[in-house]
This record gives sequence, structure tokens and C-alpha cells, in this order.
Amino acid sequence: MSTDWLAAAAQLVSAPSRSALAKRAVEIACTHLGVERCSLWLREGNCGRGTWGISLAGKTVDEGHLSFTFAGETAEAMAGDAPWVLMPGPHSATDGERCVSFDWIAATPLRTDGETIGVFYNDCAGSGAAIDERRQAEVVAYAGVVARLLRQLQRAEEAEMLADLASALTALMEPAQMAQAVAERTQPLLGWDRFCLACLSDDGMWFEQVGVSTGPTPAVTCQPGQRLAVDQFGKTMAPLVERQPLLLSCPTAEQVHPGCPGIGLGSAYYQPIVSRDALIGVLMVAAVDTDRYAVREAELIGAVAAIVAPTLDRMNEARRAKQSAEEYGALVRAIPDLTLVYDRDGVCLAVPSPERLSVAASVDEVLGRGVTDVFGPELQPVVDALRRAIDQGETVSVRYRLAAGGRQAWFEGRAQAMGDHALWIARDITDAVLAEERLREARLALDHAAELAQVGAWLHDLRQDQMVWSESMCRLHGLPESSIRISPGEVLERFGHPEDGARLDAAVREAVSQRKRLDETVRVRRADGAWRQCRMVGDVWCDGEGRPTHLAGMMQDITEQKEQDAQRQHLESRLAQASKMEAIGQLAGGVAHDFNNLLTTINGYAEFVLGDLPADSAYRDDLEEISRAAQRAASLTRQLLAFSRRSLIRPTDLELNQVARDMERMLGRLIGEHIELEVVLSPEPLHLRADGGQVEQIVMNLAVNAKDAMRSGGRLTITAGHAQLAQADLGPLSEVEPGEFVTITVADTGCGMTPEVLARAFEPFYTTKPVGEGTGLGLASVYGAIRQNRGHITCHSEVGVGTRFVVYLPRLHAPTLEPDVAEPAAPGGREHILLVEDDPAVRGFVERSLRRAGYVLRVADSGSHALRVAETGRIDLLVTDVIMPGKNGLEVATELAAARPDMRVLFISGYTAAVIEQQGLTPARAPLLVKPFGVGELLGKVRELLDQ
Repeated sequence: MSTDWLAAAAQLVSAPSRSALAKRAVEIACTHLGVERCSLWLREGNCGRGTWGISLAGKTVDEGHLSFTFAGETAEAMAGDAPWVLMPGPHSATDGERCVSFDWIAATPLRTDGETIGVFYNDCAGSGAAIDERRQAEVVAYAGVVARLLRQLQRAEEAEMLADLASALTALMEPAQMAQAVAERTQPLLGWDRFCLACLSDDGMWFEQVGVSTGPTPAVTCQPGQRLAVDQFGKTMAPLVERQPLLLSCPTAEQVHPGCPGIGLGSAYYQPIVSRDALIGVLMVAAVDTDRYAVREAELIGAVAAIVAPTLDRMNEARRAKQSAEEYGALVRAIPDLTLVYDRDGVCLAVPSPERLSVAASVDEVLGRGVTDVFGPELQPVVDALRRAIDQGETVSVRYRLAAGGRQAWFEGRAQAMGDHALWIARDITDAVLAEERLREARLALDHAAELAQVGAWLHDLRQDQMVWSESMCRLHGLPESSIRISPGEVLERFGHPEDGARLDAAVREAVSQRKRLDETVRVRRADGAWRQCRMVGDVWCDGEGRPTHLAGMMQDITEQKEQDAQRQHLESRLAQASKMEAIGQLAGGVAHDFNNLLTTINGYAEFVLGDLPADSAYRDDLEEISRAAQRAASLTRQLLAFSRRSLIRPTDLELNQVARDMERMLGRLIGEHIELEVVLSPEPLHLRADGGQVEQIVMNLAVNAKDAMRSGGRLTITAGHAQLAQADLGPLSEVEPGEFVTITVADTGCGMTPEVLARAFEPFYTTKPVGEGTGLGLASVYGAIRQNRGHITCHSEVGVGTRFVVYLPRLHAPTLEPDVAEPAAPGGREHILLVEDDPAVRGFVERSLRRAGYVLRVADSGSHALRVAETGRIDLLVTDVIMPGKNGLEVATELAAARPDMRVLFISGYTAAVIEQQGLTPARAPLLVKPFGVGELLGKVRELLDQ
């Protein structure tokens, strides 16, 4: 997944509103996701409302005037589980000057918290290109980020609106003012076209329409309505009397009460206003769109009604208070809150509104007792407020928390002086406090998102050459979490890298002069001295006359991303090398099979002829040269299988010091007298379990490689030792497990290798020798043999100094004694042998070898043929190829052994170890003779098996 749009999406975190976020979102989608044209629509009920889009000309366009009801593919995307839905064309689009046709539109739902809150469209109107599913996958991920941020802003806006509304209604006393205040604050979030607030009369017989608002208009106006009898409110309004909300689609004039005609409306939602389980009014919002209101809008309207209810109740009380002549009645009954009269010591003298006292205590518990005596010492601030109000003649407010009605509730109380007494008015503001808490949590969520993304915001005032950093920017630099002002020069001096200063300064000047985006990667020194890599992105702000005034943007810590990119590139390089080696190994295995069959035939018949020729024959030299060439070819085959790790290995317990001592004389002859050889043994035994022949081949190949690097003489040092390797020494993709190893160090003082040559040293068929002097398989076979024995190799080389190879093979701490193997008996015998071989040339050679040795032989060219031949007669030994068309050698041996439990079996094969082991054969399970082999090796193995 692209990281470019992830970094760009961090800009969305600082969006102040959903509209601003939507505008940035479509712009980022085009510039960083590569979509051609896009639009972002938000869900309003079951309708869609446009926000911002990208036009055919690539410009950002306000589409807020557009709306529709979700249908077709869009409805499928909104309701289903598909990450995105393709809307096949043809489609058309116009920008006023041209009209284009295109094939598809992709609809990606904006989902968060299990809810679809909108849809993101993108299409191919610009180029007509086919749908790019990889890009659509990125669009889905991007839509998820946008959806979460939109939902956070929506929650914050709703919480802020509810808190603002609760605060605004506190001081209002007139229904018309309340209707106007509610209308002004709800229209941006509810998007209504008609708004009405109606109050139920005290006798429950009339609805008085206290305000009607028609809009949307910048300045919402309210006007008095008319009184409507309950039975005139429309038959469809009957649920409202039962305090049930009502949703109407396409309401008619008959369904809507006079003063708010239903003509042209697509949907209307009526919310009962309830206080103390009684209906006191109705809040109505209506829109020209059908299905405009759904569950979320209903919840928000319900929350508004809950805030309106106490204010409307208070207004009703105030209206009734005007008709009463009781002492303090006009004041007390106008307030829908708990009201008491206290003296300066906090002792309750009167309870003018006892019906509201039930939220905290009874009249008997309160009257004549002190505040702290009834409610505890936590309410001492209330006593202090009462005393201050009486002593200083002012109104004092205090907020406190109290257990009320089985819950923890917040109250706001006001103490008003009344001579020697004070009137205490307390209001339950729990809903408002919770709304403030939700707003605070939304802001914290935005800050947390910036912190998780390691993003900091900054603003550079170009006129004063001063920068302001956000708290997240300070955290990024390791400073205390408070915004600061700092000059750009001080930023570079305290936090910048000396090598980045000139480049960053030039980039800033270019961005300002050309009004282009600043996008630079710089190194930042944190306050603790640690260096981090950061991406700095900023845009130029201009005044009304087009003069640059500010450069604003964000900085993101991308150190881990850079390190991960580097590690990924390293792993990809190693994986590509491993894949190349695997491909060549598969090729080598296939070549080795056919080559081994040919070499078996060539070696065998050359051996026959040489055995029959007289010693002075003129042909003997030619035949011996043919035999030597075949042996060299067999050696080449073994090298091919070694580097591809497909040769059969026979691991035994070895002691490395002994191996080195046994090879010392041979190595001296191999490298010549012009090179000084030193073999350094370990003072302690070094046991390992490996194929002895391969260990010797590894040392010999490295010695030959060193000899070729020291044509004018030098020094070759072979050292036996041991070492401990951790996972960090081996690398994350190593096939070798960490642990303790024995080491073979081969160091020379030769010409050394350049870094370019060293990088390809173990690559098969790569050689720096002249044509005809090397196959390029020496170090490749060393590498393959080491890895096949679960080992590891490192190389260090410097031109003109020399080369040092270190071979690591797993150390063995509990070696076992290998049993002495008796010398095989002399070849030849009269036993009965069944030979099964599908290759005619190999079959002829083996048949001739066995017949000349005196054995009674029956021959088959396939597995099924062998079963027919073996139906009668004696079989002492089965000699069979492993891989054959039809039945393979293991299947033939299994079926014949069922009736002949004493029959011996010798498998022969020219395939690689991996292919043979796939057939279920291993050297430990059954005797195996690997092609190419000679007459003596064949007869010796046959005699050994028959004599067991």
C-alpha cells in the first residue's frame, strides 16, 4: 500500500469542520491516490448531500447544492458488505464547455463503527482508463480514514451544538426567542427546509405555534403562529399525543398543520417535547428531500428536544408565575429548577418549589437544616456562595456534583441576595456537562490521532519571520507539550542538520515565490540528541491581494518508515537472489539426471574396453582420455548438484582437527611450492556432523580459489576454531538457526576482490578468469554444500590485501563412534538378479557388467514389465531405477518383497536428492547407488548386499 497518501491524509486531522475535511479529502485523493475525478457525499438520513468534488478541469468544486436518494449500485454499496461497487456506464459529465462520456463510476462507502455515513465516488472521465482494482483497494483504505475523521468531527460538532444550545437557552424567557435560538443552531447539522416549534397549552387542548422558520436562510426569522386545537392538528399526528415521534414521507397539506404547508416537502420529522413524562410541545423539521431523516438524525433531534424541554417547561412556569400573586411566586415558578431560601449560615428557611426537591431529599430533611448536614461536607462551596451573596449583595454561581435520583448528577446553582436571606436556584446540567465531555473527548481523539501518526502542525508568519508550533509539534521535537513561538533561524540552529539547512531554505523560498507546495525530507535533532528523519509539508497562504503571508503545514516523523523501506529493499534483494539460485538449481537438477545416465554409459563401456585391451594397445591412451573426460564431467555434475543443494549427502560424525590434518599434505601438493601453507588447529576437539566428502571439497575449492589469487606466491592460512552466532549475525531470511558452530577459516594474501566482484562471488557460472580456465562453479558449489550441511559462510576481501572466508558448520557436543565397515567381498557370484531400468544404454551397461560377473540375470524395461517377469522364478536381488514411467522403483520393490521377504534391493538413480526423497527413499532407508558409477562400484555394492 502506498505510504504517500497516508502521509498526505495526516493533513485531514487538523480540518476544523466536515466541509473543510471533505474539501481536503478529494484534493488529496487526486494528488496522492491518483484518482482522476472524485466527489464526496455525506449521508443525510437515507439521502445523499454533496460536499466537494473534483471537476473535469481538475478544480475543486463546491457540490453542497446537490442531493439525491441513494438507489441502484449506490444503495447496494451503502447496505452491503462490498468494499466498493462498480457502476458500469456509459456515463457522461460536463463542465459547461465540454461533455465527455466514460465507462465507469466506482462508489466506495464511507463506513465507521458499523455504519455507512456517506459515499466516495471516483471515475475515469479524464482518461477513459479501465478500472484499477489495486488503486480501488487504496481508495477503500483511504475512505476508512476519511470516514473515521468525519464521524469524529460530526460528534464534536453535535456535542458543541448541544452544549451551545443548552447555554443559550439558560437566559431566554420568551418562546419566540427560544424557537429562533433552536432554529439557528440546528439548521447546519439537521439541514431542514422548514422548522416549527409548537407548545401544548396548560389544559392540553391547544397547540400554540410559537415560531415558524422557513429556510435555509443566513438570518433565520421567527414569527408568531396560530392556536390549533389538538383534534385540528391532523389525524396523522395522533401518535404525538402519546409522546411518540412521527416520521412522514412526502407529507400532504392535510397532514401538516396550517402555517407550515406540506406542499413540496419530501419528508418531515415530529419530535414530542416531554417534561416529567408529560407532552409539553412538538419540534418539527422538514426537508424537500425524501427520506431525509433516519436513526442518527432522530437521536440528535431527540437530544435537542431534551435540552429544549426544561427551557420550555421553565417558560411555561414563568407564564403561570405571572398569574400568581404568591410571595416570590413570579420569580420562583418561572424557574424550572430547585429553589430554596437560606440564611448566611446555610440553613434552609423555606422551600418555595417542593415538587422539585425530590431529586435530592424531602422537605422534612431539608427545612431547618444546614446544607452540609443534609448533603455532606462536599457542598461547603454552596455555603460559601450563600454567605458571599448575602454579605456583598451580589449573585454568586457555583458548580457541584451530587448523587440525585440514583445517579451522579451535575448542578449549577446561583445565590441571589434578598436582604438577610439568599434565594438558591439549582439546575441539573448533567446533559450539558456530558456534552462538554464528549466535545473534549473528540478533541482529545484528534490530538491522539496526530500523536499516533507522529504528526505536528506548524505555522510560519512570513511577515514577522516567526513560527508557531502546536503541542504535537513540540512532542515530535521532544519539548514540553505546549505550543511555542520560534524563529526559523533558531529552528535550524537548535534542531536542524547542517547539511539540510541550505536545501530547506531554498525550498521554502521557491515555495513562497512560486506559490507551490513545500515537500521536503529533513533530519531533526530532538531535545534528547536523537536524530530523526521527518517529512515537512506546507502550503502558502496569501492575503486578498495575493501576497504571501503565511506558510502552514505539518511535519511527520518517518524514521521507522525509512528504516522499514530500507529493510524491505534488503529483503527483496535477498529474496530475488534466492529465487534466482532456486531456478538455476532446478535447471541443474534436470540436467544432472540425463547427464548422469550418459556418463554411466560412457564410463562403463570405456571401462569394459580398457579391461579387454592389451597393455600395449594403440587405443589405450585414447580410451583413457575418454575415461578421464567422463570423470571430469562427473565432477562437474557433482558441482552443479552441490551449489543447488540437490546432491545426496551422507553425514557422519567428524573431528575438524583430524580432517585438517588428513588434508594438509594433499593441500600442499595442490597449491604448489610457491605458496606457503599454514594449518592452525584448535587446542580442543571440534566435533561436527556433516558429509565428510563435502567438507573436504569445501576446503579444496577454497584453497584452489586462493591459489588462483596468488599466482606470484603468497601465504595461505587454514584455521580450525569455533564461534557463537546469533540471529542478528545470520540475517532475518537465513535458513540457518543460531547457535554454536565450528569454523574453518581460509585466508590468503592474494589480489583480493572488488566490491562488485565480491557481491557476485557465490553466483553460479560467474567467473573473472579467462575463457577456458574456469566454470564459475567453484564458490557456488562451496555455498551449496555449506547450506546443505546446515552451515553458513562469510567473506571479507580487499583489493591488494587478500581474501578471508569463514565457514560455519553446526558444532556437535555428543559425537557417536562410527562402526567399522568391513571391506566388500570380491565381485562376482551365481545369485539370481532382476534388473529394472528404463534407459536402454544404462540398462545394457548394467546387464553386461552383471552377466560378466557370473550372475543369473533377468531384465525389465519398466515397473509393470518387472512384475510380469518376476511372476515365477527365484530373485535374490532386485536392482531397480528409482524414477520410471508408470510404477516407480519403490512400488516395484514393495510389491515383490511381499512375496519374497528375503530379497535384497539396490536402488540406482541419476536424479537429484530432492526428487529421490520425494519418492520416500533416503540413504538410511535403502541402499542407493547414484549415477554415474563404474563397474567396480556396481559389483562391489551388489556383492555387499548379497553377503549381508
